[in-house]
Amino acid sequence: MKKILSLFLAMTLMLTMLAGCGGTGGDSTGENGTGEEAIKIGYILIGGGLGDQASNDDQYAGLTRFSEEFGAEVKYVEITELQDIDAAIRNYADQGMNLIIFNSADASEFIPAIAAEYPEVSFIITEGTAEETDNVLNVRTDVADASFLCGAFCAMMSQELGGELAAGFVGGIRNPNLERAQFGFTAGAEYVGGEATTAYAGSFTDAATAKELTHQMFGSGIRVVQAWAGGANTGVFEAALNMGEGYYSMGGASGQFNISDSIIASNCKLLGDLTYDLCVQFKDGTLPYGTMTYGLKEGAVDIRYAPDERADIIPQEIKDKIDELREMILAGEIDVPSTQEEYDAFAASVLAAE
Repeated sequence: MKKILSLFLAMTLMLTMLAGCGGTGGDSTGENGTGEEAIKIGYILIGGGLGDQASNDDQYAGLTRFSEEFGAEVKYVEITELQDIDAAIRNYADQGMNLIIFNSADASEFIPAIAAEYPEVSFIITEGTAEETDNVLNVRTDVADASFLCGAFCAMMSQELGGELAAGFVGGIRNPNLERAQFGFTAGAEYVGGEATTAYAGSFTDAATAKELTHQMFGSGIRVVQAWAGGANTGVFEAALNMGEGYYSMGGASGQFNISDSIIASNCKLLGDLTYDLCVQFKDGTLPYGTMTYGLKEGAVDIRYAPDERADIIPQEIKDKIDELREMILAGEIDVPSTQEEYDAFAASVLAAE
């Protein structure tokens, strides 16, 4: 009887040890293949999900790359109602997530109180404005600078294509981040002697409205329209294709050039690369907290031209002008506006002197 009991206890202990080691397939149960506990990352998408072929997909690609290289466990959840954000954050924190990343500044107001309750969890808010704490990083991208270049390019290319010296901008839902892009874009178009028309679809998924707004801009003499509407960008691209030769669009994210042949250049916000780098810093224990801004200097934003024959129609003179403007921004010779107040001051001083 004692032998049977001893055998039973030995088997129980062995099973317990196996369970503690995660059984077979340790990578899928939270280990990174080196015997170390895998980093757990939760990605919370607010107001738009994966499949947008824009910033959300680009940021998730950065997380996927980090997961594949370092064996991290990455989960994501899509939130459609703001009142669900609090529960989503707490759910991930209670699951033992080490790092929680948000795609939107909408999380900012919820974070300070929760961050205090979970000091062992780090939080990264894309375009965040949260109160600064020891475990929260607001990641800001200087979208106005790149948008300035895109506004200038859009206006000059429109004229080159036989249209007016004017640029079009179609946004999704108006928010502070899009307004920063809008003011920079408008200032860029006006800096080169043109003008800009801006409109919002009121949604990041309503491609039909984005398409209609784009057609209206094309009808006014604009030949190139910047899309900044998330998943609704496809409406801008379709409108350009419908118009045919001589009409183009500008994409976003990391370029979107594979989505539509109408995209001649893009206002790139490289969230995938930036998010990957931040995750590496978190792993290494060097992640900064507070508010960090990444822009042209860091390579987080910039204009990119189509990587194929589409770019052949862009005159070298326009490319040279864009390079000149970029250097002026980096040198502090052009202070790009990102708010209504800054734009008004820019228009009163810089534009009035042109």
